[in-house]
Amino acid sequence: TPAAVPGTIEAEDYDLGGQDVAYNDADANNNGGAYRPVEGVDLEATTDAGFGFNVGWTVPGEWIE
Repeated sequence: TPAAVPGTIEAEDYDLGGQDVAYNDADANNNGGAYRPVEGVDLEATTDAGFGFNVGWTVPGEWIE
C-alpha cells in the first residue's frame, strides 16, 4: 500500500545535488530561466492564479527527484 503524502509536492522543489544526482536534463541550461536559474532543470513562472513555477521543455530520459 502506498504511503499517504500530506499536502502538495512541488516539482520545482526537487532535491539538491545537481545533474545525475537530483535530476537528469538533456542540456545544461534552465531554458525557462526561473526559480533555480543556475541549475539545468527547465523552470518557468506559471501564468495561473497560483503564481508558482512549472517544469517544461522536457524530453524522454529527463527526470527529477
